[in-house]
Amino acid sequence: MKFRLIFLFAFLLIGYLSAQNASSDTLSVEAGDSLKTDSTITRDKGSELKGPIKYKAEFIALSDSGNVIELIGDAQLNYLNMELKAAYIRLNQRQKLLFASGLADSLAPDSTPVVRGKPIFKDVGQDPITGDQIEYNFETKRGKVIMGKTQMEPGFYRGQRIYRIADSTLLVQDGIFTSCEYIDHPHFYFQSEKIRVKIKDKIVARPITFYIADIPLAWFPFGIFPNKRGRHSGIVIPKYGEGASTGRFLRSFGYYWAPSDYFDAAFLMDFYDKIGFAYRTSLRYNVRYKLNGRFNGEYFPRDPTTGRSVERWRFRFNHRQIIDPTMSISGSGSFSSDKQFARQLSPNQQDRLNQNITSHLTFSKRWKKSQISLTINASRNENLQTGNTSYTLPNVNVNFPNKTLYEFLTGNKLGAQRKWYQNIYFNLSSQMVRRGSRVLQSDSTFKTTSTQGARHQMGFSTTTKIFRYFNISPNLSLTEDWVDEIVTAQYDPQSKTIIEKKKKQFAARHTFSAGVGLKTTLYGLFEPNIGSLKYIRHKLDPSVSLRYTPDFSSPFFGYFTRIDTGGVITKIDKFKNSPYGGTPTSRTQSLRISVNNFFQGKLIDKEGKEKKIDLLTANFSTSYNFLADSLKWGNISGNFRTRIFGRSFSFRTVHTLYQLNANNRRVNRFNAFPKLIYLNTSYNLRISEKTFQKKKKSKEETKQAAADSVARALTNEGILESQDIQYDEEDYINQAKKVNIPWSLSFNLNYTYDRLRDADNRHRIGLSSSASIQLTKNWKISWNAIFDVKQRKIASQNFSIYRDLHCWEMSFNWQPEIGYYFFQINVKASALQDIKITKRRATRFSGYY
Repeated sequence: MKFRLIFLFAFLLIGYLSAQNASSDTLSVEAGDSLKTDSTITRDKGSELKGPIKYKAEFIALSDSGNVIELIGDAQLNYLNMELKAAYIRLNQRQKLLFASGLADSLAPDSTPVVRGKPIFKDVGQDPITGDQIEYNFETKRGKVIMGKTQMEPGFYRGQRIYRIADSTLLVQDGIFTSCEYIDHPHFYFQSEKIRVKIKDKIVARPITFYIADIPLAWFPFGIFPNKRGRHSGIVIPKYGEGASTGRFLRSFGYYWAPSDYFDAAFLMDFYDKIGFAYRTSLRYNVRYKLNGRFNGEYFPRDPTTGRSVERWRFRFNHRQIIDPTMSISGSGSFSSDKQFARQLSPNQQDRLNQNITSHLTFSKRWKKSQISLTINASRNENLQTGNTSYTLPNVNVNFPNKTLYEFLTGNKLGAQRKWYQNIYFNLSSQMVRRGSRVLQSDSTFKTTSTQGARHQMGFSTTTKIFRYFNISPNLSLTEDWVDEIVTAQYDPQSKTIIEKKKKQFAARHTFSAGVGLKTTLYGLFEPNIGSLKYIRHKLDPSVSLRYTPDFSSPFFGYFTRIDTGGVITKIDKFKNSPYGGTPTSRTQSLRISVNNFFQGKLIDKEGKEKKIDLLTANFSTSYNFLADSLKWGNISGNFRTRIFGRSFSFRTVHTLYQLNANNRRVNRFNAFPKLIYLNTSYNLRISEKTFQKKKKSKEETKQAAADSVARALTNEGILESQDIQYDEEDYINQAKKVNIPWSLSFNLNYTYDRLRDADNRHRIGLSSSASIQLTKNWKISWNAIFDVKQRKIASQNFSIYRDLHCWEMSFNWQPEIGYYFFQINVKASALQDIKITKRRATRFSGYY
């Protein structure tokens, strides 16, 4: 422990001495009282200014043959890319010197002069500098500002004297830095005797004292701060904290490297008081329309709970590259030293809860002319709890575009007018795959399996009108599977068991299904004439479809081995180990019926304005199985959607046509009416102060009200009415109405009824709510909760209070059910986000975090 502390101290001391040596020649500030030409650079007396000088003022005085110009009152001077505004400006063209200051025009109550028109100096691409007095040399481009102030990212700067020694370098004597806009009296600031500002680069200062409310709280020997907009290379400031198993720590200290707009990297280090160092790195790259990706690596030399020396690591990557407009490659992966790494070491909650790590690589290619596409994929998945793994290597897919059979056979393009046989479409796809797995068995051993095969699929479909109003859509789907291994079986009379064996042999399996659909559309119109609701339009879309699939376990197809085991026929699927699954054995001959309803209303107000609204969507569907010996009718599913109080409201139902027995199972007896067995609905409601605000009057209404007011005034002109003396109570009421306190309240209700569950669990209600109110401009309070309706209690709730403290902010979070709270006061500016005070109470800690 002592060695680690001595090492850390030595590391900081070496950095400090290096910065001292590197900057000892650069932070000295010349403290002269004037800016003489010979104090900065030797002047060539014959030289001239490099461009015209434009100036204006209320009063202009010339002397020394016009070489000295004095501008008094709202003076402005422009030279090249520079601009200066002040109450008083003096320009010496011979010496190329510029002087500007404000002018005293009155006295304050304490008899100090009040100066107006203090100079403001601007240069293109740089932030303006203001001060009590500005001196500038046009030839050397050096200048001095007395009591100067400026704003540069990430805050505000003020100095007793600011010297400009180069185009982008400033030296500040007795300066302060703050993110508080009250630069004259900031709420907090960093003060330093010597500051060197490299514009759009960095700021070096020494020594530095940190003040809050003019009270010194911390002292630093030196400091280096970034002064660039956007992303840029630099040191990453560590974050301080404390964990139960790690002790105090400094986290994420390192270097961020941004060499170009297309690439960046971060090299970070953590120091934990109890377990030492840990290391992390991340790398990103992005070239628009070409490639992008990232890489993350982590290395922890010790176990977080025991402190033992155990090397643990993890690296993750993702990459996507567009080789050309028709070709791309992408991939991602995650690899770690052990399966507990993410759960114990990751600061991300979703990462800790994830129980699978997945890697994949994909290549895709598309041919423009033929529209054929090729995809090659490889993937691997591992379950972190069981250790089971599965992989696919490779998975090759070739897809042909969907086109008409006529175009494919003849090569001729078709127009809008087609014969029925020219409207037959077909699609074709092929796939080749190899899959494998490693699965944990009951005896704690792993079983490894692999399978491979190919599949070809072809489909035919068409749609045509019959009897003018009906659309009929027949379709046919064909599938062919290839495997290089089948399963053979034979009966062993001695053991009276069926022995299965794998046999290397090429085999093909052909399956198919066919169907036909019929649908039409009907329209209806009603005139309820209820208020402004004048018409209701009903759109009805009924459809029926018939599907047929044979039983492929039939001896006709030969896909099963039939074994007689003493009067009982057992079927063994030869293709049971196929990567595409076993052979379908269920014969299907079913009819599906659906009815979709859509209701729209038309509103017509007294002025004849029309408005259409959606009233209700109600869709129903069921099925009929011709081959079932009982319970031929399927359940009736219903989906409904409407709007209540301007919010969408939907629910889903399931009804059965059959009666239920004591075990909630269907019996082959019909109900008099369909019986509800399932219902699910949810409703979200959000209201706020805007919900109850009256809509603003239209321009026409406003004009009419003004005209009526004028007419009443003219009518009563010259009439003196007898009135009682009244106080202006209406003024107070109107003022109260103008008070605006933003607030919002939302509810989320979810209800489920399941008749097939036991009686105690048939009804499930989920209720959550949230509320927020902004009491003042700076105070905000929010609350959210989840209610356990069954237990009649609050399952969890969270209170949050936020206070804007101008350049600071305060936040408080409280979760009473688990005894957790978090309190923080921090600086708003993102560059200073680590200046904060925190206090928390948690119920448990785990790992490093």
